[in-house]
Amino acid sequence: MHLIAVVDDDEAVRRSMDRMLRAAGYTAALYATGGEFLDSLGRQAPACVLVDGQLPDMHGRDVLARLASRAAGVAAIVVTGHDTPEYRRAGRWRPRRGGWVSDRA
Repeated sequence: MHLIAVVDDDEAVRRSMDRMLRAAGYTAALYATGGEFLDSLGRQAPACVLVDGQLPDMHGRDVLARLASRAAGVAAIVVTGHDTPEYRRAGRWRPRRGGWVSDRA
């Protein structure tokens, strides 16, 4: 079974994604901060990470840059409420493998 990491400071979002992923047959690991997730990489490497673009301890792009240097080949999906072309340019978001999910209502 593939492990999917969910990195989001919003507990309701983490719980919702956990339920959705488990219903689809995946195992989820939940993290409230980028640092917490990165610290876990020595114990378990996910097949994919769903990461919030704005975390309290670091920017989502920094999480992905550090992830790439520690565990190459992990797919990433950025989940953000700031999904605008300006936000992507400012953050220098260039997903190579993965994609974007906007949680803007």
